[in-house]
Amino acid sequence: MYKKKPFFIVLEGIERCVKSFQSKKLLINLKKKNIKTLLTREPGGTKSAELIRNLILKDYFNKENKEKFDKYTDTLLYLAARNEHIKNKIKPALKKK
Repeated sequence: MYKKKPFFIVLEGIERCVKSFQSKKLLINLKKKNIKTLLTREPGGTKSAELIRNLILKDYFNKENKEKFDKYTDTLLYLAARNEHIKNKIKPALKKK
């Protein structure tokens, strides 16, 4: 007998290229086949990562604020959100299969 390994699917693309729509369609199809699934997003996916995501978006979309995050600060915030997401959501889910 072989062990079924969990798999990890990532959809990547630019803003507004229907990643959310496609991921929801995939989720529905996998559930129809009785495959356990977890849908999440990045940046975000956990409470702490969502806080970081909101900070990034607030800075990006606030047109009145002339002082924006430096590109390195922005990158570090994305990496912090990713770290929280991986440690607190993705790894535990893969361990549970």
